[in-house]
Amino acid sequence: MKSVEMKSFTIVTFFAAFAVAVPLEDALNGGSGWWGDHHNDHPSHICPQGLYNSPQCCNSHLLGIFGLDCHTPWEKFYDSEDLRQECSKASETALCCVSPVRDQAILCQPPLA
Repeated sequence: MKSVEMKSFTIVTFFAAFAVAVPLEDALNGGSGWWGDHHNDHPSHICPQGLYNSPQCCNSHLLGIFGLDCHTPWEKFYDSEDLRQECSKASETALCCVSPVRDQAILCQPPLA
């Protein structure tokens, strides 16, 4: 029975840590991320809030959900079109992903329009 309790504890701890980390990241970045607004009072909406809030440039986008060889764009960008242009400089695809691990983004979707 301890094995089941330990697995449950591990899963709950993982989700609790993730839930704390996402709002903390937003708070540290002033709520809009460093890619925020460009000379206006309203932040640009590049990626949806929540899980898919990490703008990435990826070499591959498999099955519409897997991002491979991803990284945060090198230059600042202010809207989804800037993100697409920045990624296309290296022939990469602009995506909004769940925070990637080791350059692999498991869940990704295209940026907002």
